[in-house]
Amino acid sequence: IRQSMKFADIKSLPLLYPDFDTQVAIAEYLDEKTSKIDEIVKTIDKNIEVLNEFRKTLINDAVTGKIKVVSSENTPYERTAITG
Repeated sequence: IRQSMKFADIKSLPLLYPDFDTQVAIAEYLDEKTSKIDEIVKTIDKNIEVLNEFRKTLINDAVTGKIKVVSSENTPYERTAITG
């Protein structure tokens, strides 16, 4: 049997919520936590930016011959700078 609730049923339910001081405390707590999260996201975005730039430079250096990429027993690839 399928049961459903109509708006009138929901409207008649009591709504419980914390007092104003508790609401303010919750809002301040959430503001503080979301601010910290925003800072972490900014830091991660900046790190991604730096790593992408490093990746581009590394690829460019490998393609133009500024560095030599060779295999090694310990690591699949090893960077070796080519000095002129």
